[in-house]
Amino acid sequence: MTGIKRHLLPICTLALISGIAAGSAHAGEIQRLRLALNGNGVEDVVILKTSKANEDWRRRFTVEIARSKYSGDYFSADGDTPTVREIAIDRNRKERQLLVDTPEAGSCVFHILSFASKRLTSLLRFDSGPDCNPPVPQGNGTLRILTWQGFWNKNETLRLSKDGKALVLEQQDKFWVNVAGSAGKGLTLQGATCASRDIPLGTFVSVKFFEPKGNRYMLESADGGCGWLPAEEILHQKANC
Repeated sequence: MTGIKRHLLPICTLALISGIAAGSAHAGEIQRLRLALNGNGVEDVVILKTSKANEDWRRRFTVEIARSKYSGDYFSADGDTPTVREIAIDRNRKERQLLVDTPEAGSCVFHILSFASKRLTSLLRFDSGPDCNPPVPQGNGTLRILTWQGFWNKNETLRLSKDGKALVLEQQDKFWVNVAGSAGKGLTLQGATCASRDIPLGTFVSVKFFEPKGNRYMLESADGGCGWLPAEEILHQKANC
């Protein structure tokens, strides 16, 4: 992020991939489960398969229930494979959902699927970033997800719709960030409510929270300065790797 250097936070990741073989490792069926997902108490066979993709370092995955399928691709150079398991977003309902975890280079992508009317449907697909934090079903009809924002994790809540066919994002006025570091250059904060608006080079600063409506961050300095900084000014940084 421009002007702020967070301690112990990797600024860039350099992936060197060599000698990747196209081979048929992990091809075919890798998981088979019997689950009652659609609320009628009848168990269905859930099959997770993998197959070749266009690129040697990627593979396709397919989730099958009877004649219904859901497919995607994933990063396979490290030998990791997808997994599938049952989750319960709302324990007061009989329906259950599937959570598919697929590896990516330096992150994880999660897929949440429902199975109703003999059809697999995608409720959500999201990249959790380098921490690979899985979604957390609360059991009360909501789901919490953490998504990487470049130097912090955004904690969001989604609610399962009444018909169970969608996950709807619950709007939030602000997101707590609480990341600290030193200013890599002088910063001018906007709309300051404290004594100082200018943050000199090297000043210890805290990014307190993010306001999505204004697309801006609230910063505080150790010398009593505070104010807003546009998100693009914080997020725009070209790392010298």
